[in-house]
Amino acid sequence: MNKQIAIIYVLIASMILNVFVSNFDALAANVDNKCTLVTGIFARGSGQKVGQDRNETSRFRNQLLSRIGDESKLNFYELGSESYGGNQYPAVDVSNVWNGNAIG
Repeated sequence: MNKQIAIIYVLIASMILNVFVSNFDALAANVDNKCTLVTGIFARGSGQKVGQDRNETSRFRNQLLSRIGDESKLNFYELGSESYGGNQYPAVDVSNVWNGNAIG
């Protein structure tokens, strides 16, 4: 029993030492700087078609843009509006168990 407690203490001490001593690269140099590049991805609701509600998409994009402040720093994409490798994100109605997405 004493060996188990000693091992637990050594493991805890090692984890604490790792967090406070060896993670210098994880510290932020200046957190007040504006974002240099932001990618916003809009994912529509289940069952909605691509571009079905342009007001919702543009409202999301405008809210992101108001926080970033510079349109050249925003890369915006509506999920499913383009295909990658021949695949496109299909929005499916999650309440329909026969659509191939039975678990939601």
